[in-house]
Amino acid sequence: MTRPLREHAATLCAATLTCLLAVSAAPALAQTAGIALPADLTPSTQTPPQVARQKRIDDELAKKQYTQALTELDKDVASQPRNAQARFQRGVALAGLGRSDDAIVAFSQMTQDFPELPEPYINLAALYAERGELLRARDSLIMANRVAPENALAQSNLGDVYVRLAAQSYQSALKLNPKNATARARLDALPDLPGVHPTAPADPATTTLPAASGVKAKPAKRH
Repeated sequence: MTRPLREHAATLCAATLTCLLAVSAAPALAQTAGIALPADLTPSTQTPPQVARQKRIDDELAKKQYTQALTELDKDVASQPRNAQARFQRGVALAGLGRSDDAIVAFSQMTQDFPELPEPYINLAALYAERGELLRARDSLIMANRVAPENALAQSNLGDVYVRLAAQSYQSALKLNPKNATARARLDALPDLPGVHPTAPADPATTTLPAASGVKAKPAKRH
């Protein structure tokens, strides 16, 4: 993302996500997809009614009233297709409703229209990882790191995905040769992430990747 965009970054809203691959009040794709509220990308010249309406939508998302929020956000996106905030929050609402296919479409379209923003890629990765599609999650996070190498969440999530991919390879090696001591030792040495050491039941609250807590900068205007 360009320096001007970062210089004009807006203040983040509400809580940050805590799990890699989750969506709830704390990114838990466990409940939706590890997505938190986005940064405020609305113009600084909003009228009082617009400010009140945006606050209402923010509150609805914070309270997980996704159906109500989605009704309003659908209208915003239809009338303002370049409204990045509305589109990001719409993806959050869709994920919150368990409509992961629609949320993936929403965030995928954002990566096309706002390729300079890493957050849609991060949330795509959270949704893919929840499905066990780790290669797609990896590719999304590689893109997030490419457009914003300073984004710590993207870097951390990518590391977790690589750990889980490594675990899958070692587990496959052990199925082919249960006496492979090297594969066993390396698998045992990996961090205790979901799917890495499957002997114990997974905690639903920790089976997801932390999603982006919000869009951090206003998209560049197209001329």
